[in-house]
Amino acid sequence: MLELAGLWDKHLSTVDLCLERAGSDPGLRAELINLKSGVLTLMGRYDEALEACLQADAIYISLGDVRGRAACAGCIGRIYTERGDYPRAVEMLTRQLEAAEENGDSRGLARIIGNIGINHMYQGKYSQAMEKFQRMLQLSEQNHDLRNMATALGNIGMVMLYQADYRGALGKFTQMMSLARRIGDKRLELHALISTGNIYEAQEDLEAAGQVFAAALDMALRLGDRRNIGYALANLGYVHLARKEYTKAEVFLSKQLSLALEMGDRRSQNYAYSNLGGVYLETGRYAEAEQAYQRRLEIAEELGDRQNIGAAWLEMGRLCQTLGETKRAEECFIRSESIARELNDKLTLANVLLSYGELMRSVTERKEYAFAKLQEAWKVSDEAGLQKQKEQAQKLMDSMGE
Repeated sequence: MLELAGLWDKHLSTVDLCLERAGSDPGLRAELINLKSGVLTLMGRYDEALEACLQADAIYISLGDVRGRAACAGCIGRIYTERGDYPRAVEMLTRQLEAAEENGDSRGLARIIGNIGINHMYQGKYSQAMEKFQRMLQLSEQNHDLRNMATALGNIGMVMLYQADYRGALGKFTQMMSLARRIGDKRLELHALISTGNIYEAQEDLEAAGQVFAAALDMALRLGDRRNIGYALANLGYVHLARKEYTKAEVFLSKQLSLALEMGDRRSQNYAYSNLGGVYLETGRYAEAEQAYQRRLEIAEELGDRQNIGAAWLEMGRLCQTLGETKRAEECFIRSESIARELNDKLTLANVLLSYGELMRSVTERKEYAFAKLQEAWKVSDEAGLQKQKEQAQKLMDSMGE
């Protein structure tokens, strides 16, 4: 599969050839090295990308080239984003933003603001992320920059998706797809396609989601886009997991984890361990499930990714609940609930309230507490349009009244 990434290998060879012919001009060499860093980032070779970017930055320092250093800061920020080191990414991107503001670079400003917003979003800071994305869209519209407009719309859609506003998210992804096709940008089109599949997945329309992700995997392979190959594999694995097709799910998810480990992509590793943990849990491989969830939690904590820390505690709690470890399960659910409330993460909150309420049903002296949790789960699910969770909460409450 990975040998199909030959397109990027050709780009890399072209940049290397240009470097050989660049002579001793330090400015040109720095620009080409920075370009090489960008190609390596797209290929998922983050260690090499960072090394190249630091090499270019050293040249710009010797030249006193502030604009060049700002470009390097942006590249380094992108590498940190891809590797899931969001605080360091924001630090580098803010440095680039300051330079863009000084130079009056409105097009670059929109892109940088959007990149900062992405790092806020991945940390579950949705209000800050939405503020950045709306600003990015505004600047892009002023500049008539269709590519940045499409990217901003996709980013806004992702925040809506995380907050369970599926109708709003689908509208943004549809607009993104239209603009991507209009300008002939296949990578943006692929992004819109995967994002649309995520909506079907969240709404549990597994047939539609599977079709979309299969098309996305085919497109990513043709483009040699390893990052989106990983996303498509992960989502296909999740669809098979939801369908209880555990052998197929494990195949896709194991491939995704291998790719994420090879690329050094910790964010993707986090999701792979989560989904593999689900396979192990459903197939009774509890020790492997705990190892997977523990690794997921460790990665999320290393990244400062509050949303995934909360989700990981929920998964760990469900494992403990399955094993009959009530006290330990409650501790996990309390941690998850606290973070979900902090982030206004309605999906995680609804799920943890359901699990917590179900757990407390079995404890005689905690039945009223359990019912209160289930009532809140119903309310949160109703507000967020989470029909399955709403029905589960109602069913559990009805059973308590019998």
